[in-house]
Amino acid sequence: MMARYLTELSLIEYSLLSYSPSNIAASALYLACKIFKKPECWNNLVANCSQYSEHDVRSCAKKLCELITKGPKSKLDAIKRKFSKSKYLEVGTIKIS
Repeated sequence: MMARYLTELSLIEYSLLSYSPSNIAASALYLACKIFKKPECWNNLVANCSQYSEHDVRSCAKKLCELITKGPKSKLDAIKRKFSKSKYLEVGTIKIS
């Protein structure tokens, strides 16, 4: 659900337009794994399925991370409120530092 939240946040961020939708999705998955401290979050299976290496997704994942750590912005509030509901496992309430 965290990857879905990150992907939806990317839709309103102009600086992420330079990345392909598949790169954003892969980067969101990578960042979600990092946020939840999953070991080996980018293994050969994920790299083969996504066709992106860990190096390929790092720059986009960094921008996604900056997006959620900057704090609340008015244009992000609606998405944050949506993902703060129990239906979305309240991932919008998770503090990332």
